[in-house]
Amino acid sequence: MKNELVCVECGRAYPVLSGRVKCACGGQLVPTPPEKLGRVNAPGIWSWANALATAVFKSRATLYEGNTPLIRASRLAEELNLREVYLKDESRNPSGTFIDRGSATLVTAAKSLRLTRLVAASLGDLGVSVATYSRRVGLRCKVVMPSYTTPVKAYQTAMLADSVEYVESYKESLSKAWKYGSAPANMPVTPQNPFLLDGYRTLAMEILTDLSTKRPGVVLVPVGDGALAYATIQIVSKFSPNTTVIGVRASSKSPLLKDVAVDRPLFADLLKELMDCSGGYMIEVGEDDVVSALKLLAKCEGMLTELTGATAVAALIKLSDDLRGTSPIVSIISGGPARDPAVLRMVVSEGHPRYLTRIGFTKMKILEILALQGPLHPYAVWKILKGEYGVNVSLRSIYQHFSELSEMRLVEGTEEREGRRRRKVFRITDEGLSLIR
Repeated sequence: MKNELVCVECGRAYPVLSGRVKCACGGQLVPTPPEKLGRVNAPGIWSWANALATAVFKSRATLYEGNTPLIRASRLAEELNLREVYLKDESRNPSGTFIDRGSATLVTAAKSLRLTRLVAASLGDLGVSVATYSRRVGLRCKVVMPSYTTPVKAYQTAMLADSVEYVESYKESLSKAWKYGSAPANMPVTPQNPFLLDGYRTLAMEILTDLSTKRPGVVLVPVGDGALAYATIQIVSKFSPNTTVIGVRASSKSPLLKDVAVDRPLFADLLKELMDCSGGYMIEVGEDDVVSALKLLAKCEGMLTELTGATAVAALIKLSDDLRGTSPIVSIISGGPARDPAVLRMVVSEGHPRYLTRIGFTKMKILEILALQGPLHPYAVWKILKGEYGVNVSLRSIYQHFSELSEMRLVEGTEEREGRRRRKVFRITDEGLSLIR
């Protein structure tokens, strides 16, 4: 196969060895489709070396990612009155996400190109995965993530990355990753990085190969920024053109799904073009859909996954009447096992307060600061967050966090007199303390 990256805008091709992550015209670079599929005897996703653009690099990184099981879900199929359903369980990857496939090809390229640092923009899983593989090969890794990232992902990233910067929004994290990553010997890592896409394609390769002589009627793939969906469609449309790929978006209105909900996927235009050509389409699922999917997975197949990992199964349930008679159907479980106790309690107990799921990293740090230092003015908390935790958000945002925490009754404010001035300080409530104990 050609070891090239091609611009989807102008068609210009670059050798993989050039290390380019964006075309000179500013367009998206993607690896060229392989001529054929076939495995070789190699660890991890490198068993697909003959179909990977990054196989041109001989020193390859792996933590034995990929080759995840394609599980026949007979009881789930029976429950939904469907003929044949398979679950592609990506939680079996080293960091619990399909992103590990792309991280293996990404850090292989970066190390071989003699780069020294990766700078990743992340909503959670991307930062954890890229930092994991960077450690594996001895690269430095900086992660820029929104301050509302869930605490579990934020703390995992903090343990693995060399540095973490928290910013106001995902858009800002993308901008800063490009800014820092453009320095000499650095590489920006966003979902659009073509070296990530190369590894993502192995997921679809495995699905098509593991079904042996069959070809899936439908593949349901989660869509965050759309990188995995793009990589899946590229492979499926070439080697199984009669398969319909359905992209599954999480509702951006749900705080439960904020790790994967993106208002406008970075690959939105490319996905629309590909889906129009291949007969695929997009569907959106909400909080209630995903909670139902999580429960049904546990009940029928004994599988526990993060809510964000179950979006494709939620779409399967939602579309079950329309998919009756289609066979086989493959649904991708994209995330790791369920870990967040607040979310698990909410799922198990219908009456559990849902506000617990809205506590992101910044709000959790505010509660911790108040618990350790006692009542403080929001300005003092803002300075601590910025100076000690690298949370670069505006003072206005901090006041908004305090307002929301007050509504949840996790903090309460009292007025204090300071000379002639009166100011409002906040303390953590008993309910707030229960969250951080």
